[in-house]
Amino acid sequence: MKIKDLLHLIEKFILSTSKIINNNFDNLEINLQNATPSTLVFYNLSSGEEAFELFKKRIKDSSYGAIIVNRGHSVLRNFNNIIDLRSR
Repeated sequence: MKIKDLLHLIEKFILSTSKIINNNFDNLEINLQNATPSTLVFYNLSSGEEAFELFKKRIKDSSYGAIIVNRGHSVLRNFNNIIDLRSR
């Protein structure tokens, strides 16, 4: 399956609408530190504020294209290109 096809399947979960669907992702990653603007990152966000603070730091230090997270947090809406699979 192509990355673009995957994004169309999960389109209703996209929190921020800044061109995720039309982006030409060419890489999948599970590590934000290795992400580039053309990378779709799958991130396992653990529960608790400490885990979320670490996630926020990693986002700020990363140049990801989009991130798919496994759990929601109200502050996620403040970040660009986040796909929260548990938000709906």
